[in-house]
Amino acid sequence: MSVEQRRDLILQQRTTLQTRAPHSWRDQVRGSNLVNNLLRLGFLLLVMGVLSGVWIVSRAHLAEQFLGAPQATAGLIDPDAGKGALTPDNVEKQVLALSLRMREAELEVPAGDNPRPRPFVVNLGEPARFVAARLQQEGFINDADLFNLYLRVTGLERRIEAGNFMLADTMTMPEIAEALQTALFEEALVTIPEGFRAEEIAERLAEANIMEPDRFLAAVRNPRSLSIFDDYDFLQSLPANGSLEGFLFPDTYRLPVLASTPELVIASFLDNFEAKVGNDGLVGGSSGLSGHDLIKLASIVEREAVQADERPLIAGVYVNRLNGT
Repeated sequence: MSVEQRRDLILQQRTTLQTRAPHSWRDQVRGSNLVNNLLRLGFLLLVMGVLSGVWIVSRAHLAEQFLGAPQATAGLIDPDAGKGALTPDNVEKQVLALSLRMREAELEVPAGDNPRPRPFVVNLGEPARFVAARLQQEGFINDADLFNLYLRVTGLERRIEAGNFMLADTMTMPEIAEALQTALFEEALVTIPEGFRAEEIAERLAEANIMEPDRFLAAVRNPRSLSIFDDYDFLQSLPANGSLEGFLFPDTYRLPVLASTPELVIASFLDNFEAKVGNDGLVGGSSGLSGHDLIKLASIVEREAVQADERPLIAGVYVNRLNGT
């Protein structure tokens, strides 16, 4: 490139720069430039604020955990020492707790403004995450994941009872979680006809939504596992492998819906048996049978008799067989 060409190029560049509008600070505060710059500045401040908040919460939480760590020998003296410290064993729980703390304000926001209670049912064996999903579906909470996180961190997920509840839209998530710890007591009338076997009684109870058949039959066949077994004198002479077959007196019972334990149901049968038969009724008399053999015989007769007048005949046949006559 010659000297003349280089000079012409420089002059052309100078002319171009002179024709452009100057970018002074005054230009930055005029028209749309001001709006764009303010938006950029606001977004930058928002990002910095969020990052600062996360850092402050994280720093406070981690400092709390590390300061709570025990001395090296504390665990030898106190088995509970260091349980709340940040260790590999509970790091997941601490992460969940930190996540919950960052959303703590959302827990206190109700899903609606209707204070009128509505029914809600927790089914037997229903996982907590399914309960949370249905709560959101029915409008009691806004965020099932947050509610489930709250249950996990607080340890309430294993304490939710099966049963009937009355909840309102204005309840907060902690209030709903607390309410789900105690089900409302609802009862149903169940009629047990004469001659029903334990299996048939179990099916009748299941139809009335009282208890699952397997749980009821397991308790009937292993009565010594019941916490109420020692409360009834007439059961103390029951053989080791004896069941409650024959003690389930036919009658109409008022039983709790979705009973949490077999004892709540079986106690009604045993109380009725004791009131109507009692220990005196367990004496075999001249038949030579023990009280429990007599109960078994009565249960068999009830199954086989079609007409009421057939019972004495059937009973007589079995007594003669047992006595060898």
